[in-house]
Amino acid sequence: MANLIEIEGLIIKSVKFEESSRILTLLTRERGQIQVAADRVRTNRGGYMKGTQLFSFSWFSLFKNHKTLYRMNNAESREYFAELREDLVKLAYAAYFADVAYQISNENVADDGLLSLLLNTLHLLCKGNVAAEKLKAVYELRAMTVAGFMPDVSCRRICDTEINETLCAAIEYITKSEANKIFSFDMTGEMLNYLSSLSENYVAAMIEKRLKTLDYLKNII
Repeated sequence: MANLIEIEGLIIKSVKFEESSRILTLLTRERGQIQVAADRVRTNRGGYMKGTQLFSFSWFSLFKNHKTLYRMNNAESREYFAELREDLVKLAYAAYFADVAYQISNENVADDGLLSLLLNTLHLLCKGNVAAEKLKAVYELRAMTVAGFMPDVSCRRICDTEINETLCAAIEYITKSEANKIFSFDMTGEMLNYLSSLSENYVAAMIEKRLKTLDYLKNII
């Protein structure tokens, strides 16, 4: 017998399934990553229901039975992140951030830390108050830390690359500070670019591949 589940989740992946349906990957606090079959979500205007679109943080009513997939009964958008859909560069950053979360989150394992980090990063990306390259570096390093892969810079090296005292201090601050303070440091120019390069290489090393969404982001910017 199917059970009704009500849960909030951020859509981090969406794949077309049949003519008007989608397979959604949600990142949730209570159950980590879950897969949802969303049937007949295409609207009369040819788009998809607002609450089922990629990057929407929505309230979902789901059914779960003996099968692997959850099945969607209803979805209501809580946060749509409209600014992402109006800016190709921001959209490319968001796609990469979501892809990282997809790679490192676990199915049906509670994970408030990663969801909160991604939501906060997307909010800041929309507002534009923090440089996107800084958001990227902080998100990459903090996401790896939340997932259990905190970089050890005690030997002043990361990914076999020697780093200076400033970069060591920045990485330690990002990985060890309270969640609401991780973006509160000053770094610009060449040093920030170097930090961003280090952080993306660290992600690739930990997940053992380079993401296509990162290559797309590089091409866009």
